[in-house]
Order: sequence, then structure tokens, then C-alpha cells
Amino acid sequence: MSERAALVFPYAVAAILPLVGLIFAIVRLTEKRTYDAGLLLACSVLGSVIYAVLLG
Repeated sequence: MSERAALVFPYAVAAILPLVGLIFAIVRLTEKRTYDAGLLLACSVLGSVIYAVLLG
């Protein structure tokens, strides 16, 4: 269970804090892990949209 939580943690943080998610995505891009960077970017966009809907 803790292994799964460790895998999901960056994506959950990216959805909750979109700016941190963008930083995570940039770090993954510098590591040449484009699939993970794309997922993190998608989670950041999802988090931003949720904030816009809730606060807008």
C-alpha cells in the first residue's frame, strides 16, 4: 500500500497545487521522462480547472 501511495503522491500534489505540478513536470522533462511530465502537466491543468470552477 505504501508503494502505491509513493507512486501517486506527485500526481496528487500536482492536482492540489498546480504550480508545484508544473515544477514537477519541468523536472521530469529535464530527466527525459516525457510520459511522466505529460501526466503531471495534465494533473496541473485539471487542478487549475477545478479551482477555476469552484472559485469562479
